[in-house]
Amino acid sequence: MGGPERFFRGGAAAGVCYSGSTDSTVLQPIWGKSMTPRPCGATRIVEVEVQQIDLNGFLDWEEFSLYKSPDPYDDFAWFTLTIGVKGEKEKGGNNFQVLVATPKAISRIKSQHGEVPGIIVNHFDPDTVNDEIRRVVSSLQGHSWEQFVDQLCQIMHWEYEGMSGG
Repeated sequence: MGGPERFFRGGAAAGVCYSGSTDSTVLQPIWGKSMTPRPCGATRIVEVEVQQIDLNGFLDWEEFSLYKSPDPYDDFAWFTLTIGVKGEKEKGGNNFQVLVATPKAISRIKSQHGEVPGIIVNHFDPDTVNDEIRRVVSSLQGHSWEQFVDQLCQIMHWEYEGMSGG
């Protein structure tokens, strides 16, 4: 089996590639094998980073690091991530919920909850989970925070998802 991949609503194991528009505010997702999004139009690249990872069901990361999965090839957990603009941690970030699961655990998740966004890891252990969450988030590119949110919402639940501005 290859390296960890992302999975999305609908169960497609794929990356997100944006193209097909000359207007930088209009992005058209293309589902394919590319893990690198290609923003349209604008030239300034904004970078985001994971500022904090909290674990649902664990007191803290230290407790999770002591966790020994009964089957590290068939396990999953939900995590709350604080993600913000790189180098601007003092300004805070937004919270995202992400499911991290092994390929074997996905069928169990689907039978209980249907399709859910998330990140796939081949082995469920603290180092692999931490590294893959950070790798996925740092692999995204965009010209605005809104473009990042659009990409992140393909694999995570955003704290403001479904809210309308006013």
